[in-house]
Amino acid sequence: MCKCVRVVYALVCVCFFLFNL
Repeated sequence: MCKCVRVVYALVCVCFFLFNL
């Protein structure tokens, strides 16, 4: 699951990896 946030000159994407234990 990734979330992208728009900043002034680019897109910054943060990805979260979820594991089922």
